Amino acid sequence: MYSLIFSQSPSFHNKLWISKSSRCWCSIRFLLLDWITFTSSSTVDNFIAIYGNKILKNTLVASIGPITSKTLRRHNIPINIEAAQYDIPGLIEAMEAYFVKEGSGD
Repeated sequence: MYSLIFSQSPSFHNKLWISKSSRCWCSIRFLLLDWITFTSSSTVDNFIAIYGNKILKNTLVASIGPITSKTLRRHNIPINIEAAQYDIPGLIEAMEAYFVKEGSGD
């Protein structure tokens, strides 16, 4: 007789590891970002937890797909680009199309 035991083990764990007192936070908060890409809801949540959404006021925002876009909207962040294909190549393709359309493909 055989018996099976199933257990759940997470493949990864997202944890906010940076504090506002770190050098990274101090340096990026003074940058003027032209655009930023978000590839998951957790990156949105963690970015906002560290920097807030004011840093993105004049920044183009690219989202990898609708779930990430939903999280961006929850944080009141306008989305300029959303990938139709929900992976990195799809995000790059959407960004290329946006910049060609806007005449900013340089």
